[in-house]
Amino acid sequence: MVIEAQRLAESRKDIAAWQAYNRRRWEFERDVLPLDERMPFVCECTALHCLQPVELTTLEYEAAHMCDHWTAVAPHHVVPEDRTRVLMRHPHFWVVEPLNP
Repeated sequence: MVIEAQRLAESRKDIAAWQAYNRRRWEFERDVLPLDERMPFVCECTALHCLQPVELTTLEYEAAHMCDHWTAVAPHHVVPEDRTRVLMRHPHFWVVEPLNP
């Protein structure tokens, strides 16, 4: 069981690193982009090789990160083995919460 959990962890993307990257991007552009213009962020799903862009406005980004453990992912980018709950479903992004943040 421990080996399986370790293997699962090694096959997951470092979400904290990508959230930090996305946050820096948001901080850099939030005051210069019009409120209705979308900018690309990296999908914050746990799939190791996923680098799909998720296009969000600054307000959508803020709403998707109202809690620090929420993530913004491309629609349907939820790994079945992860214990998560989809909080919001928009046509171009979903907000996901881990059940054990």
